[in-house]
Amino acid sequence: MKKFLFSIILLAIASYGYSQCFTDRHNSSTDQSWLSCEKSVSPNSDRGNTHWIMYDFGDVYKLGQSTFWNINNPDELRSGIRDAYVDYSVDGINWTQWGTMHLEMADASGFYEGEEGPHFEDMEARYLLITVIDNYGNVACAGLSEIRIEHNGVSTATQDELLVDIKMSVNPNPASKIAFVQLSSEVISKGVLQLTDIGGKLIKSQPTEIVSGTNQLQFDITGIAAGQYLISYVSENRSHSVNLSVVHDN
Repeated sequence: MKKFLFSIILLAIASYGYSQCFTDRHNSSTDQSWLSCEKSVSPNSDRGNTHWIMYDFGDVYKLGQSTFWNINNPDELRSGIRDAYVDYSVDGINWTQWGTMHLEMADASGFYEGEEGPHFEDMEARYLLITVIDNYGNVACAGLSEIRIEHNGVSTATQDELLVDIKMSVNPNPASKIAFVQLSSEVISKGVLQLTDIGGKLIKSQPTEIVSGTNQLQFDITGIAAGQYLISYVSENRSHSVNLSVVHDN
């Protein structure tokens, strides 16, 4: 079976730009990493208020072998993940626990090449949630640099289910306080509106239900930091998304 590969470099960096001779070696600067120093409510209600990061692959993939790079900055090594829960979902609402994983501390060198993580054995998921259990001694923060996952393509069964015709738009765009989401659908469905940042982290969610025809939904973005986001309507295995720019009124 032909295998594919995608890399997820935190903070939405799309390629290796580290002037390294070996692409698996990892930069030791903090700005190439995810670092959480404030706990927040997890998209998986079972995890509560904690340090977590969620990845949205944009479609439901059959996941295979993973590779993880712990945070590699010499000043943040103790923030590196030691143990974490791994949960997965096809809709961002219903979560299944895959298990737990253990990572070694990075070595803060330019020769750091990460380590082999879980093999997911064609597990079908669009969302992958990493929840920190403990780190290497920094009680305030937790961090990670990068993950890479092989996959065996998009799930064919889920693709068929994604063919339901739902049209989605948002206005105003940019928005500052309230975004009005318009959904046109041929079917009734229950789902959730989700706001994620460009790194795939869930910022806010709002359960909703749409009827056949045109639906006008309000999404409150008061207090959301200015920037670029993705607003999505997720229902069962279906997801429809549009870009949203958040600005602040002067």
